[in-house]
Amino acid sequence: MHDQLVGLTYMLIGVTLYASQAIVAKIALRQDVDPLTLVAVRFAFGLALHWTYAVLCRRVVRLPSGLLLRVGLLGALGSGVASTLSVLALARIPASHVALLFATYPSWVTVGDRILNGVPITRPRILGLAAALVGAAFLTLGENVQALGMRVNLGSILALANAICYAIFFVLSRRHVTRLSAGVVAPYYTTFAFLTLLLLRPPWQLVHADLQPELWGPALYMAAVGGFVGFFAFLKALQYFHSGEAALIGTLEPAMSVVLAYLILGEHLFGWQLAGLVLILLGVLVGQLEQLWTAVNAPARRGGGSGGEGRSGRRR
Repeated sequence: MHDQLVGLTYMLIGVTLYASQAIVAKIALRQDVDPLTLVAVRFAFGLALHWTYAVLCRRVVRLPSGLLLRVGLLGALGSGVASTLSVLALARIPASHVALLFATYPSWVTVGDRILNGVPITRPRILGLAAALVGAAFLTLGENVQALGMRVNLGSILALANAICYAIFFVLSRRHVTRLSAGVVAPYYTTFAFLTLLLLRPPWQLVHADLQPELWGPALYMAAVGGFVGFFAFLKALQYFHSGEAALIGTLEPAMSVVLAYLILGEHLFGWQLAGLVLILLGVLVGQLEQLWTAVNAPARRGGGSGGEGRSGRRR
């Protein structure tokens, strides 16, 4: 019980801080800040923060080449590519839409668990996935949903791609977090995320980029608050939950983003967009509650107290 409360605390901290990132990024983009430059500078700040923390806490660990490659690919995908897709989507559609499309990621976690870990997809999970996808379609097509053949917003496609990348990262990263620790893998994730951004925005372009004053504050906030404290809290939470439990709790992040977008940015949802909101959240709940219920009751079915040994043993 104590482990679950600790994990829940870490997850809620990460959820809140991650949610605020989208709002801050949207404010910067409204000031005509270049999206790729914003993400690149954000990861440059993050790189310095993560490695400084690792050195001061003596958590710098030299990884074997095979593990380094896997961690690097995860960092490039789950941090670099996913963050870039998110900011590019924010440049095209409202922050609340990006948040709600991102909320489909627990459904993609279910698919990823099936493909990568062999976890069966039961009927409730199939229904949940279908509801989330229909809700995403409502958001993507917006008020034109009644007219077939309408154009699909590129921003919505980017937001969905972000959710899928994040889900893959979510499922795979837990293996590395349990083997090492959040403090060890986070600097490597951030390093490879930054290297990914340098492919999209090379250093010579950054040097000559328009680094206007509106860029620095949001980039530093995204690096320090979301990318450092939030990311560290998220990785720590994965040590206490399996991916389905954490994904369910993580759906609070998009909901928080919608609330913040309404309060700070003045964004609203109307018509089919509200229907999309309901379907996405319903789909996530239907798809993940069964998994959460199974996990909670598994120790009792195995005979009580011995069920907790696997989790604490993996952390050690």
